[in-house]
Amino acid sequence: TELKVKEKALTILKPLTSNKDKPMEGDDVELSCQFSRKPKTIEVFKDGKPVDLDRDLNELNATFTIRLPKTKPTDKGKYTVVADGVETSY
Repeated sequence: TELKVKEKALTILKPLTSNKDKPMEGDDVELSCQFSRKPKTIEVFKDGKPVDLDRDLNELNATFTIRLPKTKPTDKGKYTVVADGVETSY
């Protein structure tokens, strides 16, 4: 026999939020969220469509950050992060 340990389901500790409430054109904006553990998969969507943005996962505290440098009006939209099937939006 062997010991089998089931991994805890991933949960969201802090939902996706912005570092700026009302960004102005040209501002650098960061959207971040924190998970209960490091996710195996992370996908980012803008208005329901997959996007490839500058992003970073802090492995120590499982905080995920999306960077939107020098924002423009076209950056407006609903951003969603899906990690191991769990989602959070801003």
